[in-house]
Formats: sequence, C-alpha cells, structure tokens
Amino acid sequence: MQKLNPVLFDGILRVGGRSQNAPIEFDLKHPIILPSNHITQLIVREYHKSSHHCGASHAWNLLRQMFWIINGAVVVKRIIRNCIFCKKINASMGKQFMADLPKDRVTPDQPPFTCVGVDNFGPIFVKQGRSSVKRWGLIITCAITRAVHLEIVHSMNVNSFIIGLRRFIVRRGKMSTIICDNGSNFTAGNKVLKKEI
Repeated sequence: MQKLNPVLFDGILRVGGRSQNAPIEFDLKHPIILPSNHITQLIVREYHKSSHHCGASHAWNLLRQMFWIINGAVVVKRIIRNCIFCKKINASMGKQFMADLPKDRVTPDQPPFTCVGVDNFGPIFVKQGRSSVKRWGLIITCAITRAVHLEIVHSMNVNSFIIGLRRFIVRRGKMSTIICDNGSNFTAGNKVLKKEI
C-alpha cells in the first residue's frame, strides 16, 4: 500500500505517482485504490460480464484503467475461475464409454470369416474392352482377424449382392454371422436367402 504513494482527491483514496503532467485521463494517472472486499468483487464481476466473459488478463487490464485493486491479479483470477458461465463454456467434453465387444468378435477358436461384416463401395470404373464401365465393390471383413475379402459386383441390387456373396462362400467357406448396415440390397438379400434356405 505504501508503494502506491496514496493521495486523497475529493475524499477518494487514489494512487499517487509522478505522472501528473502526462497527457492522459485523470483516472489513468490516479486510479482509485480498492481493498479486496465484497464490493470490489462485485465491480470485478461487472467488468467481467460487460467484457463478454473474457480472460483474466483482459479483465484486469480493463479494471486498471480506473481502479487499482490490492492483490488485484489474484482477486480477478479467483472471481473468473468461479464464474458459472465461464465454467460451462470452458468445460471439457464428455467422453463416451465404448460398449463391450460382441461375443462373435472375441471368440478366438473360430476360423477366419466365421463372423463377417459386409458393405458396398463405389462406383469404380473398370476397363471392359475399349470402354470403361461402372462397377461396385463388395467388401467382406472378418470380425475376429480383421482380414478383408473384396468382390466386384455389377450393380447395387439384390442379385449382384447374392452373386458376390456366393463367390465369397465358394472361396472362403460358409460363415455363421453377417453384420451389415441395413442397406436396401442387404435387407432384401436377407429375405431372399431366408426364403431359399
């Protein structure tokens, strides 16, 4: 407090100093000295709110244009740290817990491609003679070993899916479970296979 060289102006205790002849406002030359009490906390909260919940250093700079708070940096940081709005804005995002893996994916004694995931991708252009034609890919992934099998299919309809699946079964053997994203060709293929089997 003694280092501030306090001076009494019109019954208000202000910071003294040697900047009397400086061409700046009176409040900047001689800011009001405030103790760190409840009224000071209300002033800091008002400045923090009016500056749209800015950081502690910005609020402290705004306050110093008119006030000199004893232990001001500590007071401003404490008030901003306890601001509910700032806590909500700066809160860390919640993290989603992953569910347990299905039994089909963690059973180790099964051969590859016992449980598979199926999806389509494309279109891709394939050379046929001198022209290029559109084709799609059928990707079949083993859920246990993550091995990948690719088949080229002529279109995205049910017949192409079943033909690609049959080619896969001939090469890799039959599977017990098929997981897919419920695309229209997969759901229709499921109905056809159930009807045939």
